[in-house]
Amino acid sequence: MNLTLVNKIAVKLLALIALALVASTLIFLVLAHNFSFKFLSDPSRYTGNFVAKYNIVMLLIFLLSILVFIAIFMIPVNRKLGYLHYITQEVRRIAEQNNLGLVVEIRGKDELAELGLSINAMSQELQKNFEREREAERTKSELITNLSHDLRSPLTSIIGYLDLIKGKKFKTEGEFNDYLDTIHSKSQKLKGLIDELFEYTKLSHPGFKLDYQKIEFSGLLEQIIGEYLPVLDGEGLTISKKLPQEDVEAEIDVEKIVRVLTNLLENAAKYSVKPSQIEILLTKKADKVRMSILNEVEHLPAQPPEKLFARFYKEDYARTEDGSSGLGLAIAQKIVELHGGSIWAIYLDKAVEFSLELPLAAHPRP
Repeated sequence: MNLTLVNKIAVKLLALIALALVASTLIFLVLAHNFSFKFLSDPSRYTGNFVAKYNIVMLLIFLLSILVFIAIFMIPVNRKLGYLHYITQEVRRIAEQNNLGLVVEIRGKDELAELGLSINAMSQELQKNFEREREAERTKSELITNLSHDLRSPLTSIIGYLDLIKGKKFKTEGEFNDYLDTIHSKSQKLKGLIDELFEYTKLSHPGFKLDYQKIEFSGLLEQIIGEYLPVLDGEGLTISKKLPQEDVEAEIDVEKIVRVLTNLLENAAKYSVKPSQIEILLTKKADKVRMSILNEVEHLPAQPPEKLFARFYKEDYARTEDGSSGLGLAIAQKIVELHGGSIWAIYLDKAVEFSLELPLAAHPRP
């Protein structure tokens, strides 16, 4: 209990003592006065044991006053002590790990009720922390398992081809060069996997901060699209874009948002039906900017759309044997969430649409 709560309880106890004292004193004075007046005004009462009778009656009145004091003070105190005992038992139960999240019954609106509310808030926060830790442990285990598999595959190939070269198990210089090309390709894949892992880990760190800059979002998107046009043209893909006429100024970490936009554009180019058209729509909504990118696909992923953003997602759309780590969309989601925005995907008829929404103003991490 904090000092304020203790002071409030102390003040209420003192007030209760004062009330009980005043009530018992009044009762004593009223009864003593009435008795004395009647007793002393009746001459027939003056007998040999007058003093003894008078003292006994006055003693009884005094004892009655004491009982009134005890009743006024103890009844509410016992009720509060009973509730406090109940809270103590519930706190012991909450201390057991399986009962995290347990809440106590709130009785009344006094300081003990405030204590109960604080205990409930603490219990629920402990449950959230425990669940976060459990999720972190599960994620770490999943990360190690998947990473071990993903790193082992190219590393095994690299070692295998190096063994072939070391043992001179090639017949021509062309075969030797093929081995070197494969080693180089697998090394690049291995580097890409490690880079994405480090990037995701860095973004997940509580101390990570974005480098905000004010930029015109439409221009940034136009620039990225322009850089990809030659690649898209070569694959039989065209871009249909609809951008707002007015400037859309936003405070963002440019480098990180470029990473998100290029990831979405690369995904669209990689998995689109060829030839086909990729549609890009940018709109400004109040204090937010929203971008959607839609592309046709041969078949929709089997899992719900939200699974596309899961770490190491293994369905065709998010991860294939061409070198994708399954972390690209997870990294994109992490970046967007750090900006205070949201990103999602929906399935249409033989098409996938990714959308993201970002606040125009900077959203510092708490």
